[in-house]
Amino acid sequence: MDVFHVAVSAAVVVLFIITAVNFDNNRRLLPFIMLGVAVMNGGDAIYQIQHLPHGRKRLGGVFLSIGLSILFLMIGLFMWIVYFW
Repeated sequence: MDVFHVAVSAAVVVLFIITAVNFDNNRRLLPFIMLGVAVMNGGDAIYQIQHLPHGRKRLGGVFLSIGLSILFLMIGLFMWIVYFW
């Protein structure tokens, strides 16, 4: 799971730096940044669900990860529609 986080985080950071250097020409990368963050939060939610203790006492973190994943997914899809249609 750590390798997944490092790979997706590195990709998101590289895309952010490319976008920040020349925003006018690279603003179409913003949906990919948001979708990358959504994938990372979704992967974290799946990992947390798979490794919940038997008593299932820590559901707050799972719901937070799922909520953030859905939020970033909606932002990314909205930005995709705005920039590519």
